Amino acid sequence: MTILKRRHLLVAAAGAVVLAATNLTLPVSSAATTEGGPTEAALRTVARRVLDAGATGVILRVDDGRHVTRFALGAARLAPHRDLAPDDEIRVGSNIKMFVSTVALQLVAEHRLRLDDPVRRWLPGLIPDDDRITLRMLLAQTSGLYDYTEDDSFNEIFLRSLDRVEHVFTPRELVGYATAHPSAFAPGTEWAYSNTNYVVAGMILEKVTGTPVGELIDRRIARPLHLQHTYLERSSAFRGRYAHGYWMPEQTGAGYVDTAGRNDASAAWASGALVSTVDDLARFNTALLAGRLMPPAQLREMTTLVPRSADRILGRGSAYGLGLISVATDQWHIWGHGGSIPGYFTFSFTDGHGRSMELFVTTEPTEELASAANDLLLAAVAAMTGTAPPRWDGSLRPALRDRVLRSRRHQ
Repeated sequence: MTILKRRHLLVAAAGAVVLAATNLTLPVSSAATTEGGPTEAALRTVARRVLDAGATGVILRVDDGRHVTRFALGAARLAPHRDLAPDDEIRVGSNIKMFVSTVALQLVAEHRLRLDDPVRRWLPGLIPDDDRITLRMLLAQTSGLYDYTEDDSFNEIFLRSLDRVEHVFTPRELVGYATAHPSAFAPGTEWAYSNTNYVVAGMILEKVTGTPVGELIDRRIARPLHLQHTYLERSSAFRGRYAHGYWMPEQTGAGYVDTAGRNDASAAWASGALVSTVDDLARFNTALLAGRLMPPAQLREMTTLVPRSADRILGRGSAYGLGLISVATDQWHIWGHGGSIPGYFTFSFTDGHGRSMELFVTTEPTEELASAANDLLLAAVAAMTGTAPPRWDGSLRPALRDRVLRSRRHQ
């Protein structure tokens, strides 16, 4: 008997979460501000609204260039209870796309790989149009490859594994779910977010180097930056102290259900199987945009935005580069990504000048929770940039997500 009672349970597989907030403006009068940005007390007030909306825990870290605001509210585990801590490890899903793209661009800088290499050069016969789809298209989400997380057969096996891990996916198997469907468009002609792109990219990295992609992330990024809690983990395990993720009662038909031990991250791999902390993600993101991880030419490639992606990620002013999201308003311009995996959703952004914000929530979102988290994210960006809480007509909605899996199990 399954623990998932609701006929249409929403579960985000490997990428950024659906946040369907309708009120995207945090009124200035709702929070005290310092030089335009909310104070820590105000941020805590907004964060408590996320708990009031049903989240079991929330971690926020904001660096405004002068001081760091860092706190955790709620529980890392409900039973037996443990308070959530700011340095707890969390599954951060599609934030891994920034890491995979970084490794790829490092190899480009070393002349071991080219952005315009066709997939056929490294993995002949793996995908259709392998002579036309390039590494650049994979990283920029312009290949047209079907997103394997949309496939019904994949969903059926993955959702069964949420009760009990009974199947470990291989990267080639994930790609196979995608190639069972026609491509969405001709390579390079449109933009569409697809997790398949980063599974194929991860396979190319392994083919070029002969090294597992998780080890590449460790050697080339985590160790040099001293990221002690950042790693690719394909199983349900964690290496350090971690926060448990939860499904909400509205999603289970009962109480909160712990997702720890039920996240078979082999279903995500290079598209979303990353574990990290707010401090580690902040260090990575600021180092990346400061040019510490690749030469200037490759960073320019990474931050060159795909015109066809404009406004399709997070609403007006947003666009996609190579594994990197850009969001710009008349008040600020930030870079980063988001991610989710069952029971967790996360966001990491920097303004490219050493200021950063990370938001982790340890609960699968309902619409009410999504709206509250949306307000907290906007307040955090305001605190990071020292601006008034932004008026922004975008939203953190399905354009950013990887895929919402819909369970059609019988009750």
